[in-house]
Amino acid sequence: MPGCTGPGEFRAPGTQGSSFDGPGDWRWFCLDHVREFNAGYDWFEGMSAEEILAALAERLGNDPVTERRVVAEQLREIAVLRLEGELT
Repeated sequence: MPGCTGPGEFRAPGTQGSSFDGPGDWRWFCLDHVREFNAGYDWFEGMSAEEILAALAERLGNDPVTERRVVAEQLREIAVLRLEGELT
């Protein structure tokens, strides 16, 4: 984070998510700034408790390859939202 003097010990997704071409890029933040970065999105916003449980149950059933694919797609979605200025 520009102007921050804290150690960048915590990584967060950059603008390029993982793909078949390799891993995505990462940005490194101090603890306070990675918390701020992560607070900018909530996958479950607007969902009922039942919808959240259903989403979690679906993810728990994923094999490792499927879960990596799902995570990569979600990271791409986050990056796009950040680039469009909808997330901070």
